[in-house]
Amino acid sequence: MAVPGLAAKAIIDIQVSVPSLQPLDAFGPPLEAIGYLHVPHADDAFCPFFHRPADWPHTHHVHVVESGGGEERRTLAFRDYLRAHADAAREYERLKRTLAAQSIATDRESREAYARAKADFIGRIVATALSERGRTALSLVEESGVRVVEGAPNEPLMTRMDDASRVIEACFSHRAWLALLYASNLTERFFDLSSGDAGAILQKLRNYGVRLAVVCPPGSVQFSSRFGEMLAEEHRRRDFRVFETRAAAREWLSQS
Repeated sequence: MAVPGLAAKAIIDIQVSVPSLQPLDAFGPPLEAIGYLHVPHADDAFCPFFHRPADWPHTHHVHVVESGGGEERRTLAFRDYLRAHADAAREYERLKRTLAAQSIATDRESREAYARAKADFIGRIVATALSERGRTALSLVEESGVRVVEGAPNEPLMTRMDDASRVIEACFSHRAWLALLYASNLTERFFDLSSGDAGAILQKLRNYGVRLAVVCPPGSVQFSSRFGEMLAEEHRRRDFRVFETRAAAREWLSQS
């Protein structure tokens, strides 16, 4: 059970994270082979949906999201917040019971209306959860007199370009202009120069005088060829580097 003790409908909801949502054929046919039906929807852009059996009532739902992407971050933040806050979990349960009593749920429109009716509550909790997570996912670590704002390993921090502001705000808050992030704090798009994410994020950090070191253990991420070329060019500058270990990253950041 995603949230222990929380009442839920008699359907097993499963979230599956994949490297990329395109092409759909990478995961659609395997799911269909074990009885899942894909329901084409505008949400396919960020969360393709499958269910089984084909007709209502369903026994299983599968929601496919991009690993490290915004939708994965949003749903996990919601789950973790309810696990940690019993009062919010009980409020959500009361809302679901009230809506279920008003819903027929035998057709697609009524089921979507039920989901829409929960949207305001879910959006409020997600916003609160991400705000709290953002405050704890970045911390000041001072070693040998060098103050560095560090990301928590395995914590998604920058899933979109605007998230660079979170690092900048943390640096201003701690009055430290050195930042250390892990590959797991970033998305795969950052390491694909054609996406434009890396260029936009690095420029934003440069504008505020923040030097960034990223720790990428061997095999943790696949660089695009253009990203590799950019790294070679960055060695002429002093505001961005990629390292295999935290120790090497801290050593570089400690250099004036």
